[in-house]
Amino acid sequence: MPERLRAQIEEVRQAARRPWPLPHPPEDLLAMGVTGNGDYLFWATQPSGVPDEWTIAVNEALRAPWFTYNGTVTEFLVDVLSANVRVPMFPSDLLDGGVTFTPSQLRSTATATASRTSVSTHVIREWARANGYDLPERGRIPIEIIQAWEQANPR
Repeated sequence: MPERLRAQIEEVRQAARRPWPLPHPPEDLLAMGVTGNGDYLFWATQPSGVPDEWTIAVNEALRAPWFTYNGTVTEFLVDVLSANVRVPMFPSDLLDGGVTFTPSQLRSTATATASRTSVSTHVIREWARANGYDLPERGRIPIEIIQAWEQANPR
């Protein structure tokens, strides 16, 4: 877990009247997510180098209590979203509205283009040479040439 997060957890833990135990050594906890309520989700990274065997630990906003799940993150999500497992620090009405998934916004600035029917690169090369482009027989065709060919040959 990042040093800053480890320090925050230890500070809160030690400030408690009775410091509570961690479910795993801090160096074995790898933060993987945080809920809208500030609950942290961690992988317990033992055995080292075998991520398919890592288990899950959930922490309530860097305080006690901790919840541990003996399974993979996929199994955890399936069990929580199927109401097979109740995580005490998650809101009791978590599933009341049903389960929905909204993908995050794409961060790419590239725009998606409609796909064309596959065209032979040989055809594009012949067109490019006939239209004054200098293009070798083999290798990648520059995007500018492909775009010029597409403009000259609309669907």
